[in-house]
Amino acid sequence: MEILFSPVEKTGRKVLFDILKDKYDQGFDIICFVPQQYTVEMEKVLFNVLEEEVLIRAKVMSLLSFARDFLGKSVLDMGPMGKTFLVRRAFERGMGLYRQDNEESLEERFVSSINEFIHRGGRREELIKTIAEKENTLLSKKLKDFLQVYDLYLEKSQNYRDEQSLYMEIIQKLKDSAAYENTVFFISGFHTFSPLEKEMILQLDKSCKKLYLLLPMTGKAMLQKGKYTPFYLSYKIYDRFKKQVEEVHWVSENSPRALLAQNLFSYENPSEVMDYSIRLLLPATVEEEVEMSAILLRKKWEEGVSFSEMAVNVTDLMVYEPLIRRSFTEQGLPFYIHKRRLLKDTLLGRFFFAGIQMLSQLTEENLMTFLHQPFVDFFEEYRGEFAKKSALRNLSGKALLQLDESGILEKEIGIFYEKLQQELKVKEQIRILYEFFAKEERIEKLRERKEEDFDQEWRLFTGLLDEIVSFTGGEKMPFRQLAKDLLKGIAQNSLGMLPPQGEEIVISGMARSNTGAKIQCILGLTEERLRPKDRERGLLTWKEVEESGLSFALEEEDYFEQKIAFYRLFLEGEELYLGAGLDGGKENHAGLPSVMENLMEILPKDRIFEELPEEYKQYSYKNVLLRLTPEEREKISKKQKAFRKTQLSEGILLEKSLSPTAIEDYCRCPYAYYVKRILRPEENSDLALNPLDIGNCIHDLLKGFTENRRENPSFSREKYHRAFFKNWREKFFSSGKNSSRDQFFIQSLEREGEFLMQRLEEMLKNTKFQPAHEELPFGYGGKKQWTIQGQKGEYVLTGRIDRVDLWERKGEKLAIVIDYKTGNKNFSLSSMYYGWDVQLLLYLHVIQELYRGVGAFYLPVKKKYGKEKVEDTVRYTGFALDDEEVFLAIEKERNGNWKDKYTWNKSKNKITRLKMEDLKKWTEKSLIRWVEKMEKGLIPPEKKRIIGKSQATSCTYCPYKGLCGFYDENNPYITLESVTWEDIDETV
Repeated sequence: MEILFSPVEKTGRKVLFDILKDKYDQGFDIICFVPQQYTVEMEKVLFNVLEEEVLIRAKVMSLLSFARDFLGKSVLDMGPMGKTFLVRRAFERGMGLYRQDNEESLEERFVSSINEFIHRGGRREELIKTIAEKENTLLSKKLKDFLQVYDLYLEKSQNYRDEQSLYMEIIQKLKDSAAYENTVFFISGFHTFSPLEKEMILQLDKSCKKLYLLLPMTGKAMLQKGKYTPFYLSYKIYDRFKKQVEEVHWVSENSPRALLAQNLFSYENPSEVMDYSIRLLLPATVEEEVEMSAILLRKKWEEGVSFSEMAVNVTDLMVYEPLIRRSFTEQGLPFYIHKRRLLKDTLLGRFFFAGIQMLSQLTEENLMTFLHQPFVDFFEEYRGEFAKKSALRNLSGKALLQLDESGILEKEIGIFYEKLQQELKVKEQIRILYEFFAKEERIEKLRERKEEDFDQEWRLFTGLLDEIVSFTGGEKMPFRQLAKDLLKGIAQNSLGMLPPQGEEIVISGMARSNTGAKIQCILGLTEERLRPKDRERGLLTWKEVEESGLSFALEEEDYFEQKIAFYRLFLEGEELYLGAGLDGGKENHAGLPSVMENLMEILPKDRIFEELPEEYKQYSYKNVLLRLTPEEREKISKKQKAFRKTQLSEGILLEKSLSPTAIEDYCRCPYAYYVKRILRPEENSDLALNPLDIGNCIHDLLKGFTENRRENPSFSREKYHRAFFKNWREKFFSSGKNSSRDQFFIQSLEREGEFLMQRLEEMLKNTKFQPAHEELPFGYGGKKQWTIQGQKGEYVLTGRIDRVDLWERKGEKLAIVIDYKTGNKNFSLSSMYYGWDVQLLLYLHVIQELYRGVGAFYLPVKKKYGKEKVEDTVRYTGFALDDEEVFLAIEKERNGNWKDKYTWNKSKNKITRLKMEDLKKWTEKSLIRWVEKMEKGLIPPEKKRIIGKSQATSCTYCPYKGLCGFYDENNPYITLESVTWEDIDETV
């Protein structure tokens, strides 16, 4: 008898299946023990390994089926896995009776009830209670049927309801039996079995002759808590069998994690591996585990292992970074933390992991050659979007060719590639790989296809890898040497590190480059986390992203981790007062920003990056300020006061026109206005679809919708939607923009646009106010010109009103103004008072010269998902004349009654006729006050907060916080009190 142990993961199966195939050919019977849920999958894999022969002597069995076969009785596995299987069978039977009802909500409730039943150990009283609560409902009827089926299965297995007695009978039979002397037991997923199931398997040791152990060398296996961890079990199995079996074989995995781990452990001495692993596993606390890890690393370091070659996977311990920092620091280990997500279950992720596995098989002699030819010929040709997203971009063979001083590689490449073409038909295989990985539409199709088809494609790919490995032959190259060579080549391109896999703590130094410095400017100068959309705001060119090896993800926490990772990119003493994306030109992205010329006298040059403090916390301006001397503090304070110098901002009003949004920008923060509208930092020229494009698209769509609806009696919303987005796509993509990101956003826009038009059509059917003007201009060339008299001249208010709706009452035309907002926007009287939100106010008074304005509203044109109904999130928010007839005319409810409750229908948002006149006077005075302040050229960074429910601040969404340096706890907020209409009356 021989026994092979393996984890459930696929990475190690190839090694063990080679042994299985050999034993099968020698005449051994094969029994594979796997958990119940893996039996079908294992059958497919085993059949494939054994060349799809009709298997007579090979079986894939769960312990349940083994018990039935061995005892010759009808038994039912009542262990945890078996009970789940039992309930699932009964559940499927119960569901099958009612699947034709097609009631999704009912099905969800049914599934929820059954899941609860399973998780609570199958207690019937809980299910009976649920049935009683839902009496005389369809759900209750389905649950009753389920219970009947469950009881039926339970009755059949009555003789073996005691799990322990069942397994003890099997154990006794195994001890007395010699029936399995010529059998290989392949045991996969051993650590997932229950204690009694494990004991049953271990009884096979009586006649066991050979033992093969696959050591699951992964971070999760090493550091997983609990008694039955893979490492712990491997050790126990080894300890139990080592004195009884003829041979013990340690079979190593070839996964990337295993290869990295080989830098720390040796497979030549299993006891050494077990000694290390038990030291890592047995400590009672996470703190002890991390401390032991640090000690182990220190030991390997003293043995001469280079930092650039060591990596320890700690996937499960990223939340313990303060502890990791302390332990590693105590051991004198320099390190940085890099968290990067490369999922194994993605196509690119699989490709990368398989590629590393293939590289590990190469001999030192042909490493350079192989890295160049297949990788560069294939990847460079189809680099495009595929190469941008793949970590393999850092494995470019060009970097390694730079090491070839003698030129021998150039000659060898040609010879090697000819052999590959001859022996492996590489061109055809590479074409398959290209279709499989490089074409995005191909990937989308694969996702929709059946799993069997996907596996077939995957086997083609892995088959190519196997052929190349068998062709190159030779002994395995030590991973340490592979890492050295790769690091040398990558260093030639200033990439600085191997492409990380998963989530790791890497023991290494980092190369510092211009690109790296720029990344630090972007990720390190703001206290707040970067919002997900900032990843596409022009902070880096695609080329810089590619060179840096960054993998920007959508989650905020990924930004935070990357931010921490790049603290080590800076040399001590470098001046870091540059800002995000403020480049002087479209091409010179790595040079000094032109904004530096404007801010040279403003920003403190003393603000430099130092090493991160040992405790884990985000960098803020405060952390550096606290380490400055009193003289340095005074010097910085003087420079900060330089913001208020008039001459620094001469020409803040460069033109004799002002828009409502410009006034809002200045009132929120004069300094942010200065950077945005005077310095005008340029966005990345490589940027494709941006927020401005999205906003313009929605505005154009709704403008055309209301125009066509008004002028064309036979207007069709569906036809208009199709035609609009067809034309818009052609126009957008004609500029050369056509990334997968653009395609995704445009598809989202199309769905959003359809919903918005449907919602808008519903609103217009239930209102007496109908659209009369779209994009109505005012100011230069408009129907109304409103001038503001300042101390240095006269200024014209300019802009466009998104929509003006009219209702004729008793011969008088009443108007409301509508302003579309693609983001979340709610009208606030306090924000209007302080100048943060004046668009509605100015639009209403502009329209007074044409019609009688009775209301002004924002209309958010973006779905908001939450507790509210989706349609109720796209609704008016603003203020209106205190006139009952006007209120009732704005919108009906679905039942035909006119709405009498709305966001704007509150006492504080109702304006009397007298207040409407007072509001106009207040607006005119406020405009003059704001303009005169702007004329003085004052641009102080103002950190302001309005007291109220929302606690709105001027800094919340400001992209220039990293420049002004005022957004930290040392600079308190300027508090602004909330206001009422009475406050405006007093001002007037």
